[in-house]
Amino acid sequence: MNPATQLIARLRGRLRRFGQMRPPAAVLRHPHATTREWAASAGAPFWEIHPTEEVVLRAPAHDFGYNRITRGRERELYPPCFIAAIPGGRIWQRPFSFNLVFASDGRPLRDLVFRRYNFDAMIEEIIREKEPLPRARHFSGTTLDLTCLGDGWNYSHWMFDCLPKLAWREHLPPDLRIDRVLINARAPFVLETLDESGWRGDAVLSLDEAGPHLSFDTLLATSPITSAYHPRRVLDDLLRLVPGRNRQFISSRLYVSRADAPSRRVRNEPEVVAFLQRFGFEPFVSTKMSVVEQAAHFSSARWIVGAHGAGLANIVFCWPGTKLLEFFPDGYESINYWALSSIIGIDYACLGFPGLNTPPKHADYDVDLTRLEAALRAMGLAE
Repeated sequence: MNPATQLIARLRGRLRRFGQMRPPAAVLRHPHATTREWAASAGAPFWEIHPTEEVVLRAPAHDFGYNRITRGRERELYPPCFIAAIPGGRIWQRPFSFNLVFASDGRPLRDLVFRRYNFDAMIEEIIREKEPLPRARHFSGTTLDLTCLGDGWNYSHWMFDCLPKLAWREHLPPDLRIDRVLINARAPFVLETLDESGWRGDAVLSLDEAGPHLSFDTLLATSPITSAYHPRRVLDDLLRLVPGRNRQFISSRLYVSRADAPSRRVRNEPEVVAFLQRFGFEPFVSTKMSVVEQAAHFSSARWIVGAHGAGLANIVFCWPGTKLLEFFPDGYESINYWALSSIIGIDYACLGFPGLNTPPKHADYDVDLTRLEAALRAMGLAE
């Protein structure tokens, strides 16, 4: 690299760092333990939306060799859902790495962090990596936070971790003006569901466009919805916001495809589809439909078969008694749709198949048609 190029590179580096600093370690290591306690001490408004609740799940009625993912996970104490109004509140977030909400005094609020993450370990990583804190971009008025730590372009994260919070407005004072909502990203399904509730245009602010560090005149900070054990009350919050759930017949048996996904695809899907069509199943690709259309199809389905993925989030629109058979690549575990099925009253079962690549979470696989037929017949399917 010649001297002129080196000089340009140094100048660019200084420009990138301008307005950035590293948050003091002492501040990060001394968060407020709970938002409720901070609000009481600061005289800030605090609204409890739902109280603490124990969620109890029932084991799947059928065991086809993969039920180990459910064992020992039948109970969880779900924390209260709440909103707190933070004057001068700030948010600093990097997807899947950290999400911090700062109180008026600049200290983070511990219970506003994705609770499956170890807060102390997250803080130590920020300090160890010398994560730069960009200059906060400020927004006037009052902003309702609908973000989550996960990927803003993931349908399941939006539907379960973010959207239900919009219904919590019903618990706020009717004269409280909210100028905008804050989301992770302007994905089409996000904008569709917000538009249904009257949020559009400048009333929608996204982290991926505005930046990772934002400050507000008033931030309506929302407790994280960060568990597979979604209580019935949170699911009801979601269902009030999405039209299209009905009992009208559209297609009673669905095969949910991941053919257009980057991972966990069924490699022999043409054979699987041909086999399932014998039993009246119709292929279903969720990415080609609106949220309302997806809700309508799933709410009319009586049988659902498919690979683990965001498309199965639509079982939230199903009625009790629907049957679900979920596929996994061996070595990958997720209790999300078993837990959701248990709460809704869906008859759930799962099958695991050897992965064709690694790591297991992203592995494609072939579905053994003999095992598939045996499982469906054991669940009561007839041609």
